[in-house]
Amino acid sequence: MDSIVCYSAKTLWLWQAACDSEVRRPSNMFRISITDTPSQRTLVVEGDLTVPWVAELGPTWRNAGSELEGRKLVIDLRNLTVISREGEEAIFGLMKKGATFTSGGVLTRHVLKQLARKKQQESTRR
Repeated sequence: MDSIVCYSAKTLWLWQAACDSEVRRPSNMFRISITDTPSQRTLVVEGDLTVPWVAELGPTWRNAGSELEGRKLVIDLRNLTVISREGEEAIFGLMKKGATFTSGGVLTRHVLKQLARKKQQESTRR
């Protein structure tokens, strides 16, 4: 793509619109993989945590929690690219049930911290 120097807001907006139409990634990719080690079972969540995929996270976590045989269960969110409002609600629901999460990116860490604060505030109100 050629570089364009823009001098007005209108030109910048038109250039941005052109770029947005050219640079599109496949949407709604979602995958949950399970990795087992002697001490831990990890659910590796990848892609877009959006509708309709949000509904898969809870049941997968519950099913993975069976037959742990003393291992920890961790949900790895390092490979998430999008978290919708519904995705945040699903993470928050699992957090309230005791799920443990790992994350890598700044945005995902921020979302987890915000949800942990929300959980703490709810627990102090009771």
